[in-house]
Amino acid sequence: MTPRSRLSKKRQALVAEYVPLAKMLARFFVQSRPGWQKSTLIPDLEGEGFLALCKAARTYDQSRLPYPKAYFARACLNGML
Repeated sequence: MTPRSRLSKKRQALVAEYVPLAKMLARFFVQSRPGWQKSTLIPDLEGEGFLALCKAARTYDQSRLPYPKAYFARACLNGML
């Protein structure tokens, strides 16, 4: 197994820009759940969202998709699902 390369500074900045989006989507994902489930699920969902952001940053191509917010939101939701 080969080690994965690190994200470039540009891609790291892109991920950092959309971290609040992952947090917001985690809360959206559990909004119809009881309170005790929200407090339990939100940290796990945020973690999955952060991982999905990192994976999406590797494959994001600005020339093909000029609006990254929709791309990263879809990646986060798919990761959380």
